[in-house]
Amino acid sequence: MSQLLSRLILAFTAVVAAPVMNIILAFFLGSQSQLSELASIAVAELTTAFLFVLAWILVWKKQVVWSSHRKTMTVLSVLWSLAIAGGVGAIIVASGSFDAKIVGCILGGMVWFVVWIASTALVWRETHTERQARLAGMSADAVCCLNCGYNMTGLCEARCPECGSQFTLNQLLGAAVENRSELGHQVDD
Repeated sequence: MSQLLSRLILAFTAVVAAPVMNIILAFFLGSQSQLSELASIAVAELTTAFLFVLAWILVWKKQVVWSSHRKTMTVLSVLWSLAIAGGVGAIIVASGSFDAKIVGCILGGMVWFVVWIASTALVWRETHTERQARLAGMSADAVCCLNCGYNMTGLCEARCPECGSQFTLNQLLGAAVENRSELGHQVDD
């Protein structure tokens, strides 16, 4: 199993486990503590959010280039996700009934979850400069997709798993030889 597939499975597991954990924690806090129902839900959602952020970072930390800017943007994404979720919850709570407060808290937590995942997709995506540096660091013997640049070295077939393009072995090997000669020429210059 590839590392990327393992990470995707772990990410999916975290996405599924978070709401389940949130419900169990809210129920436990509501029945075992002296917190009100609304406070139990809020504490459960904040705890779940903290644990989900931790799990999400642990799953994806090796795939992300952690520059100081990206670290700052990650912290800000947690804060803006909480602000957006709080705004949605506050709008619902403004209706005034006790049930609206609980629904607002729950929907706010759901909005936070979606905004956080979308934020990390935007903040953590590879920049053009990072992609160029990654591709430049590949070995001269690498066999790369002619369409998207995916490193196809070691694959059992001449189809790119990234973009789906199919090639003949002659096309791939010819491009690899050309790449080696270009890299050798650049080193000599």
